[in-house]
Amino acid sequence: MAEEIDLTLAQNLLKVSKRVDFRRSKSTPKRLRYETPPIVVNLDLPFDFDIIDDFYPSNVRLKIFDFGAISISLLWNGKTEFVNLKDIASDLFDSNIEEKVSNYVLELKNLLNATFKKPFDDLIYEDYIVFQTDEIDVEPSVFIKENKNILGHILRMEKSGLSEMEIEEATQIVHSYYEFDMVIIDYNASFVVDADYKDILEIIEFSQVELAQIRALDRMLDKNLDYFESILEKKSVFLPPIKEISLFFLNVSLNRERLDNALKLIGDLYLARIYRSLGLKLHVSDWENSLERNLKTLSEIYQLLREDFFQKIANFLEITIIVLILIEIVLGLLRFL
Repeated sequence: MAEEIDLTLAQNLLKVSKRVDFRRSKSTPKRLRYETPPIVVNLDLPFDFDIIDDFYPSNVRLKIFDFGAISISLLWNGKTEFVNLKDIASDLFDSNIEEKVSNYVLELKNLLNATFKKPFDDLIYEDYIVFQTDEIDVEPSVFIKENKNILGHILRMEKSGLSEMEIEEATQIVHSYYEFDMVIIDYNASFVVDADYKDILEIIEFSQVELAQIRALDRMLDKNLDYFESILEKKSVFLPPIKEISLFFLNVSLNRERLDNALKLIGDLYLARIYRSLGLKLHVSDWENSLERNLKTLSEIYQLLREDFFQKIANFLEITIIVLILIEIVLGLLRFL
């Protein structure tokens, strides 16, 4: 949404009395918390998302982060045969739910516009599906072996037709904490077997939010680089925007640091592994590398403009000194005439 959101003002607009920290489960350490707890609001159903047979919509949750992002979580509850999840996943992928959420986000943007500090020109969206069940009858490794084909189609949101190679790739990242729980992570969706799963959902949600914010910062950098590069090409510019570039560089760096510090996973190796796996599947490092490359390019533009500016100053001073010397010589000659 923006480079930063004023959470205090957002609380007043939404009439929310408190913020909610990291949702814990299992043995999640108490020191695992958000640097600035986000605002969490349970909403009345703002639009119709009763689109899954045998499942009913039960909750819409809005979460607002101080580093400029908003997350909307939709929850469906219901019972069905495991094999039916293939069709449900595919139907979800083909549904217009993303369009409905996007339209609702635009309404939220208008409502919360006053809370945005330096809003982005374009909104960046990320979507992700989590399939969750409380328990299975066998150990995770046995369950995966017996149901790998179905799991692969669920995670890739396909009804049928996936190759063995694609199924293997979709189901290769698995984490387990207790004997009969597990998390299978892919880029479109995850499959969670755990009755106490709130911390896992929290990590999945944060990974999506983090990726969207990195992409937004990268796009902002791209646009400004085009502007600064056009200035670099104009040889006639005597006063380049050195200060403007310096402040912009500092601003992006601070936004990146705020995002990095938003949630620290030190002390919980299980959640840290899930977080790293999500980053791998979502190619977060590729976007981070793109952001770093753009920052490096911006730094190089700054150095070139700075050197060019001071060279022009030096040339101007040299010309001024020569002119003063010539004037002194002319005045000296005139005294002898």
